[in-house]
Amino acid sequence: MAVIELLPACFSSVWLIEWKALDEFVNLIDPHYEYTFLEKEKFHISVIQATFHTIQMTSQKWLDGRENITGYDIMAYTWWRFMNDSDAPPHWLVQFPMVKATVRAMDTVSDYVMKTYHKNITQFTLTGISMNAWITWLTAAVDSRVAAIIPIGMDFLNFTKSFRHQHRAYCGWSYTWRSFYEMNMTQELDNPRFSVLVSQVDPLAYNERYTNISKYVIIASGDEFSMPDNSHYYFHQLEGKKFLL
Repeated sequence: MAVIELLPACFSSVWLIEWKALDEFVNLIDPHYEYTFLEKEKFHISVIQATFHTIQMTSQKWLDGRENITGYDIMAYTWWRFMNDSDAPPHWLVQFPMVKATVRAMDTVSDYVMKTYHKNITQFTLTGISMNAWITWLTAAVDSRVAAIIPIGMDFLNFTKSFRHQHRAYCGWSYTWRSFYEMNMTQELDNPRFSVLVSQVDPLAYNERYTNISKYVIIASGDEFSMPDNSHYYFHQLEGKKFLL
């Protein structure tokens, strides 16, 4: 089993159930896909561990001319664009390219190990922190090679209810969501378009796909993004084997 650490996040086997836009995006053919190893890690027969630093979703220049968007501002901006442009496809949401890059990373490890060691990798364990934990959840939902996940510090499934919970508790928003409330995203929770967004990038929207995946969820108590009791809104609903730390 291979372990891939997503730092920052940096798609291809799919579940035999109803496809979503993320499935279609992940499985689009990439005619220019290739890879070069800058540094070869030591692979052992029992455990193959690979760390990817390939995709840094910050300071990108966007096709509409915006640039120097960093951190979670990127997520806020792509969500805002999706919400305010009814023609914007779901792959505008920043989670889409990040998930696709992760699946391609898995493809790369499988291809390299097969060519170099003549070993066929059939299962992966994914882990990541914060946004990369979010990508860990979504990648597991669209790639059946993922057997286990260890998302760290992404205690935000069922995030519409989690947003409301935070607002009730704080009578406002954590400073970490500044870009969201400055772009009025937090006022869109009842917008039907926001429900479409949720159906694409909320990991709980893919819950039935986690039945055969072991989930070791590590929350960050006191994390500035989430309330310490957010698991109340999703953990009991999760399908399959699950652990909470």
